[in-house]
Amino acid sequence: IVRNDQSIGEPAIPPATPFKMEEHRTSGGPSKKSQDQPVLLGYWAIRGLGNSIRHLLNYAGIPYTEKTYPFGARGQENRRSEWLADKPRLGLDFPNLPYLVDGEIKLTQSLAILRYLARHSGLFPTQERERILADLAEQQLNDLMWENIHLCYDPDYSVSKRDAFLQQLLGDRLPTLTRFLGERLFLTGDAPSYVDFLAFEALDQHRALWPKECSLQDQPKLLDYLRRIESLPAFRDYLASEAFVSWPVWSELSSYGGPDTARPDAKG
Repeated sequence: IVRNDQSIGEPAIPPATPFKMEEHRTSGGPSKKSQDQPVLLGYWAIRGLGNSIRHLLNYAGIPYTEKTYPFGARGQENRRSEWLADKPRLGLDFPNLPYLVDGEIKLTQSLAILRYLARHSGLFPTQERERILADLAEQQLNDLMWENIHLCYDPDYSVSKRDAFLQQLLGDRLPTLTRFLGERLFLTGDAPSYVDFLAFEALDQHRALWPKECSLQDQPKLLDYLRRIESLPAFRDYLASEAFVSWPVWSELSSYGGPDTARPDAKG
């Protein structure tokens, strides 16, 4: 993942080779969105900051096409060339990945995309108290993901840094999230909203990266919460499909969790 795609000042590149396009016709969800053309999602071939958007699209039953960009290995000539060729042509106000194109609407910033899709699919809270809970959860979960990013993209990633990160995660971040959830079924109430799919991705990324340490056995409320999300019929079907990206979590620039990292298992 590259927060600001770091392409400023890079030399001109030749025209991109054809990108990978996949069309997804989803069958689930409470979508209120009616359209002739599927929305277009553009992102790297990783989980990263794009997976929560994929989650919402599939749960809500919004037809979409995904334009998947290869990142390229360190030192590779013309690395990210396909994205850099497309970047100035898309008409984005703030060109970056992920992006979403829905007719004349063109968005970047993962949280802005999630909010837009939520408003058009019945997954945005309607009551003020629920919106406050969503605002709080959204920002806290975003911080949680960026703490993960800073560790995994640290060029000096080490076991000691990982252990310090996990100590804070298990000793503070997850218990705090458990208290915030309280007795609610979902983060904002009795029905799922867009922040639940952000939460699922944030927590499931940790389970994928450190399955033994982040099994959530010591946080049974959070574990039950994730199981409730996983058991939602449309989401359950999506998780079992090829549309669900489970690995890698991060890009080739990461020190841990990228394509060159073997996926760990809980026995490791």
